[in-house]
Amino acid sequence: MALFLDLVEGPSLDARIRQGPPLDDAARVDIAIQMALGLQWAHAFGVVHQDVKPANVLVGRDGVVRVSDFGVAAALRRGAPTGEPTVTVAGMSRAWCSPEQHRGERVGPASDQWSWAASVLQLFVGDLTWDDGRDAPLALALHARRTKGAPGARAVLDVLRRCFREAPEDRFASMREAALRLVEIHRGLRGEPLPPR
Repeated sequence: MALFLDLVEGPSLDARIRQGPPLDDAARVDIAIQMALGLQWAHAFGVVHQDVKPANVLVGRDGVVRVSDFGVAAALRRGAPTGEPTVTVAGMSRAWCSPEQHRGERVGPASDQWSWAASVLQLFVGDLTWDDGRDAPLALALHARRTKGAPGARAVLDVLRRCFREAPEDRFASMREAALRLVEIHRGLRGEPLPPR
């Protein structure tokens, strides 16, 4: 068995949010897209992260974003009745956890989607204004009232709103689907396609 590690020169997303300088909406959307595609890659290999949060996302000086710290990740079990792993409640981070994770239920990629949305919301708000992941939709509603004049930010909030649907099956079918919505938003903000990574 071999283990390969990247040396990422740059801060965590959590540090980037706290230390600034503030990012524009297009840069935030770019980070959100890269996070979503990183999670999609893990999900495609049957891995559910279970602890998605800004502290577990690295932002390289080259602009490449990496989802990190899969220490409490679980693999989807082939042939299991639900095909989903049992949540590692001890490892969850309360402010970003999905309702089903908070209840200690079996979780799948849709739970990571909720946590991703809470992380992206924190990126747009600029701070963590809630203590429990189940309160992230309320924080989104409060933030939406403040962003009435910013069409790009409003479009992103619509994507997050879908990720915050209570029933996992009512969220996006995959992180790739959420990422593709954001790619269109980014094109509208920048007027050009995303740079290749």
